[in-house]
Amino acid sequence: MRAKKSSQPVKAKRTPQIWAFVNGKGGAGKTTSVINLSIAGQRRGHYASVLDLDILKSAERWSELRAELTGEEEPVIVHGAPDKLKEMIDTVLDEGSDLVLIDTPGSLDRTMLLAAQVSDIVVIPTRTSVLDQNALRDTLEFLGLAEKLSKCVVLLNATAKGQANDIAKVRSVAKEFDVPVAGVGIEDLPAFGTTLAKGRGAVEARGKAAKNIEAAFDEIETHRARIMRAAGSK
Repeated sequence: MRAKKSSQPVKAKRTPQIWAFVNGKGGAGKTTSVINLSIAGQRRGHYASVLDLDILKSAERWSELRAELTGEEEPVIVHGAPDKLKEMIDTVLDEGSDLVLIDTPGSLDRTMLLAAQVSDIVVIPTRTSVLDQNALRDTLEFLGLAEKLSKCVVLLNATAKGQANDIAKVRSVAKEFDVPVAGVGIEDLPAFGTTLAKGRGAVEARGKAAKNIEAAFDEIETHRARIMRAAGSK
C-alpha cells in the first residue's frame, strides 16, 4: 500500500491520533462520519488520513469523486487489506499525518479487532432503531471479549426530533457495558448527503451541519484525551 502523494507540506508533527470507527452493522454511519470528521480535522490544521478497510471501498471511491469534482486530494484516503493496517499507519505517519481515521466494514470480525487494537479511541456510530440497538449490543459484547471497551465511545448518528425514547434505549445499551455515549451526536440533516455528492464535507459548506460536525469532533477529542489519561494512569 502506498499513500497518495499529498501537496500539503509535512508539518512539525503533533502527537499522532488514531481513531477507529466500528459497528457490526452496515449503514450505521461509519463512512459518513469518517469523511466529515477527517475534513473537520484537516481544516483545524491536522494532516488527516483515512484508512479504508472495507471491501466496498466506499471512502476511497468518494475521495476519487472529490478529486474529480473539486480538485482536492486531501484528506488522503486509501484502501488496503486489514492485515496491512500497521504498515498503512506507519506509511501515513511517516508522510506527516497526525490524525488517522480507520473506516471498517459492518461485521464482527478480525478487522474490527485489528482496528481497535491499534487505535487510541474506538468510535461506534449507531442509529437508534431497534435493529441498531441490537447491533450495538452485539458490537459491545464482541469488543468486550477482546477487552477493548475502555477505548470505546458511542456516537449517535442521524438523530432527529421524536427519537427521545429510542435514544434513551441506545444509552441504556451502552450503560450495560459502562461505555459512554458522546454528548454530541450527528444529526439527520440533508446537508450531509448533498455535500458528499458534491465532493465536499459538511464543514466546507458551513451551516448547521458544519457546526454539528465541529461539535462532534470536539466531543471525540475530549473522550480520546480521557481515554489516554486513564491508560497512562494504569
